[in-house]
Amino acid sequence: MEDFLYICNDIQETEELVKSIEKRIAQGLKKTEELPQGSSEYISARADIVRYQENRAAHIRFLKRMEKCPIPGCNKHLTLEEESDAESGMDEDCTPSVEKPEGASTLPATTEKMEIEFQIVPPKKAARWPRTAVATTPNSVANRFGKLEDHPAPRETKEFPATINLKPRENYSVLLKEISEKFPGTTNKFLYGYINITATSDENRQQIIHLLTEKKEEFILLEATKDRPLKVVLKGLQSTTDTTAIVEDLRSKGFTINRISPMRNYKMRKPLDMFLIEAKKVGNYQNIYNVKEIGYVVVKIEPYRKKNKATICFNCSGFHHSARNCHQKPRCIKCNEEHPTRECKIIEKIENPVCINCGEKGHLAAWRGCKALPVLRKTSLRQPGKSFAQATSQGLRKDSPSTTHEKTGSSQEPLPAISDIKETLQALKELKEFLQEFPTLLEAAKKCKAARSREEKLLIVLEALTDK
Repeated sequence: MEDFLYICNDIQETEELVKSIEKRIAQGLKKTEELPQGSSEYISARADIVRYQENRAAHIRFLKRMEKCPIPGCNKHLTLEEESDAESGMDEDCTPSVEKPEGASTLPATTEKMEIEFQIVPPKKAARWPRTAVATTPNSVANRFGKLEDHPAPRETKEFPATINLKPRENYSVLLKEISEKFPGTTNKFLYGYINITATSDENRQQIIHLLTEKKEEFILLEATKDRPLKVVLKGLQSTTDTTAIVEDLRSKGFTINRISPMRNYKMRKPLDMFLIEAKKVGNYQNIYNVKEIGYVVVKIEPYRKKNKATICFNCSGFHHSARNCHQKPRCIKCNEEHPTRECKIIEKIENPVCINCGEKGHLAAWRGCKALPVLRKTSLRQPGKSFAQATSQGLRKDSPSTTHEKTGSSQEPLPAISDIKETLQALKELKEFLQEFPTLLEAAKKCKAARSREEKLLIVLEALTDK
């Protein structure tokens, strides 16, 4: 009997679900009458109606499989005939009136008919209501940095013209007077011990150079900023790579190469896998940094980092200029005579050379450690005892000397104890005496590198001690 009650309750709950679904269908049909056909809301409402009708049909099929209530005389349910009548009546009453063209037959809005009549359209393919085009003024769009693609800005900010540095001699004013009379507008000024001559044009500059050469004057040419080559470092190729192939590859990419030279490590006396390239500032020369492949090999091009030492001339052994722009008398760094160093007759190594710049013995003028070699120092903004914010602020009070001393003193690491240093020196002294007593231990230590086990090392040391 309990099973019959469970079946009766299932049938009753299913019938209640059918009634609630029918109410939702009726509400959806009423909603579609108010919405314009073809809109997204109308399509969504019709899709909900189809889904509700499918659920309703599934529940009715379930009731038909259950047949009648197993409890005899139960009046809680409708018969299948009554259910089907109610279904068809609901459909006919709730079906909205849709305008159709003349001559078209009006079909009853049953579940099967609606499934055939209405189809769900995907959102991507759904039509939109046509909108009237509104005349709007187009927005002006511009890229402020578009010019940088074809014309990159040079790295050097200051522009210097091409000038001439004349080495002053006695009665130099007579020569300057002649230059001013022949080339009006020429300006002269003293600059680092030389007379800097600035011509009004490149043609006048060439004529002044020709005049100074005829009079056998000593001078140095200063190139303009735009005429100075761009120095870059090429990485990624072997040191044995042919430089001619590298130059041809770069020229095929639109770059003008003045010079290329392999770089060396002079301390280790071995070549480096890097090349120093001087490119002419023509066209988009800055794009040389974007080159990623040369000779089908991946490479990297970086800016040349200058050292903080001044350039030394290989012609006159002076500073701050190169030999290609030097028109002074040559000076040999070996014998201090007026001839190039490469033409000097001294071929053998000089035991105690004398520097022609500082006058000290023990090194030549080309030595980077010479005290006469100028050191290029950049101005530092660091202030001891102050942070960056304190140094850049304007109205900050100055720190007292005692506070600064405390800060700097606390940051230093404590020095090791003097007793520890004495013990270390004593141990080194005893080790030295031990090696003097057994000199064969040094050779034994070299042989221990080839030993494969500790036993072999121990035998080597014992043999050295016994061979004393």
